[in-house]
Amino acid sequence: MFGSMSPDGGLGFQLMAYRLDDTFEALRRSRESSGIEHAYDQLLGLHNALVNRYNALLAEAQQIEQTVQHQNARMAELDQQLRKKEEVIDRLTRSSDEDFDRTLSLLEELDGLRKEVERLRSQQG
Repeated sequence: MFGSMSPDGGLGFQLMAYRLDDTFEALRRSRESSGIEHAYDQLLGLHNALVNRYNALLAEAQQIEQTVQHQNARMAELDQQLRKKEEVIDRLTRSSDEDFDRTLSLLEELDGLRKEVERLRSQQG
């Protein structure tokens, strides 16, 4: 019964499953001859409940794994977008720094030209 289930249930769970399978086999053989049909039915119900719970947990684990994979993909996408935006900001910052330096240099040249014009005017005047 448990042979078809996924082996990732853990060693303890598998051992319990094998013991239940052995117990069921023994009960099947002696069911009619010993009159323990009610106990067998109860044990079978317990076995089925255990299988259903295991399958539910397995489905939940698979759903969680899918969610984690989706979130990891989304984080990678957002990281890539962030890197692109950081590159743009760096480029604009460098450009602004270069523009500032160029503007400062032009202002210094302009100041030098004003001083030269004032000197020439004072010589003429």
